[in-house]
Amino acid sequence: MAPLAAVRPFPAVSLFADLACRLHRSRAWVGAQFWAILCFILAGIAWAAAPPEPAWQAGLFSLAPPGLAAAMLTLEAITMRSLMGEDRRRTRLLWGASALLAWSAAIAAIWAVLAWCEQAVPLWAAWIGAHAQSQATLFTPLRAERWLEAGIWVLRWIVAPAAVVPCFMAAAQWGRRLPWREISRVLLDWRWWTAIVLAALGGVALPGRLFAAEPHGAILHQLAALFLRLAVAYVLAVGSWVLLLGWAAVLFSRRPTPPTRMAARQPKPHARLHPKAA
Repeated sequence: MAPLAAVRPFPAVSLFADLACRLHRSRAWVGAQFWAILCFILAGIAWAAAPPEPAWQAGLFSLAPPGLAAAMLTLEAITMRSLMGEDRRRTRLLWGASALLAWSAAIAAIWAVLAWCEQAVPLWAAWIGAHAQSQATLFTPLRAERWLEAGIWVLRWIVAPAAVVPCFMAAAQWGRRLPWREISRVLLDWRWWTAIVLAALGGVALPGRLFAAEPHGAILHQLAALFLRLAVAYVLAVGSWVLLLGWAAVLFSRRPTPPTRMAARQPKPHARLHPKAA
């Protein structure tokens, strides 16, 4: 009987073990994510709160946001490339960061459209409530506004990141020549959408719930609670982002398993005896 011929396209390592290996290999850049994003936020707050200066100082100071944005894009490109690993099609870091800049402009345009839609939610809810039947309680303006806000939240934190993050990873790794077949394979993977939903809940919804409670107690207690909530929210948000990038790199490295081939089970032919031996 012939043995079963099974083809393994990648080593028999679980997805979570692969994720842990990639995060450990890129631990320096993963740690830099936490520090760099914190410095970026603090620098933005300082730039917004800075008093007006003379014209030449204001012009020089206006170069800070583009410089910080370029530094953040470079860090994100290096982190994504480190999580993706070496590849023979890998482009140079300069071209990867440039492609990442183009996709950042695309996500900024999507964000602007969603922000405009969010501002128009009360008007749309009022129109839905005015044109709904008077006896229908399902389409009241309040409920319509809640549904519209929930839909925009899903588009902003689930649909848009699910479509853009794989393109970000591929652009940082391969530049302008994106492997659309591999990107579509990741987009059609249910494990990717599960990770997106978990990242949105853990990195956006849960930090938002931390600030829903009303402050109480002494001023010192309120300040301590505020800083603690800010720290927890920051760790949750950045940690969810890093884990999402690592998970995307894991799914990119996987290949579809070919169908198992089974050899035909046929009995071995018996050797014919020589007439003299018989």
